[in-house]
Amino acid sequence: MFRFRALQQFHFVVAPRHHYWHTARTQLLSLHLNVAACGLRATDAFGETRYLDTISHASRVLEADPTNVKALFRRGQAHLLRPNHINGLALALEDLRRAAELEPGDTSVRSMLARARAQQKSLDQKDASMFG
Repeated sequence: MFRFRALQQFHFVVAPRHHYWHTARTQLLSLHLNVAACGLRATDAFGETRYLDTISHASRVLEADPTNVKALFRRGQAHLLRPNHINGLALALEDLRRAAELEPGDTSVRSMLARARAQQKSLDQKDASMFG
């Protein structure tokens, strides 16, 4: 299940009841956020960008901290950029809207949200012309 050795080792080192757990949990969330960021840039053996890694790791952060703007942004970005992703645009809009609500001044979030809205508008116009 784990592809990254640091994350694998981290899960077995500190037990949840250990007095270092809060610090360890914070570092673990940072590791997941970093791997999520890498997934937006890394490619696999077939040259495909690893958007699923980004979605998976950002989702793990959001399980622990549902208001983490970085995780919402990275997961939204991955949903938006992943080709042929059913409901990807809707999922991206959901994550990016939530991130924009939590951090209204973040220009990166606003920019990506504008991009997602433009794609939605384009699809709506395409559908309108097809179905009259």
